[in-house]
Amino acid sequence: ESPDETIIDSIQLFDDGLNGDGAGGDNQFGGYWNSSGAAPGNYFLDLEVRDAKNLVDSGVDTFILSDPTTTFSAQSATSPVEYGSSVTISVHVVDGSGITSVVARIQQPDETDIDSVILALVGGDAYGATYSGTWSTSGENLGTYWIDIDATDTLTNVVSDETLTFDVEDTTSPVIGATTDAPDPADPEAGDTVTISTTLTDLAGVAAGANTNVTIVGIGTFNLVNV
Repeated sequence: ESPDETIIDSIQLFDDGLNGDGAGGDNQFGGYWNSSGAAPGNYFLDLEVRDAKNLVDSGVDTFILSDPTTTFSAQSATSPVEYGSSVTISVHVVDGSGITSVVARIQQPDETDIDSVILALVGGDAYGATYSGTWSTSGENLGTYWIDIDATDTLTNVVSDETLTFDVEDTTSPVIGATTDAPDPADPEAGDTVTISTTLTDLAGVAAGANTNVTIVGIGTFNLVNV
């Protein structure tokens, strides 16, 4: 019966071990009712039992049908994130039927999905809790990334939210390693060629073909080509 006590459906209960009734033949009966399309609220359950002699007994029970709508709040993602470090993703999810999984889908700057992170429950319960996880930016491009959150409840409803973004930046200067020169000839004179070599390292990498300016005091500035 619906909250206004109007009969809306009836189901048969079984003792076959296949309908949530325990083991078959144990005198425990069970059955399923599909609540799809039903409004949230208090529902009444009238039980009627009839035996082989047509004798009848009855009972009454109630249950609450919760709103299965999933809501998101307090989403956050650390930003900006230094290239090579991890971004922390956190979201609070509430659902009347209970949450079974929360997944963060990472999208690169052109909004193409590139990875996903299963967020773990870190506080609360199955009906309303904070879920969190981390994602490493190593090997990714610099720029703004998007996060879509997918939450699945116990009724297999999936709700998505796409309000989170974070920036991956490289604010650490390149490091210059050992520098060598190779004169040709060994004792060069004006007009001879001197080869200068150095090693550069950077969190985001040194781009192929990048030039590095080197100044020789009193002479001028030259470009070193990445080889």
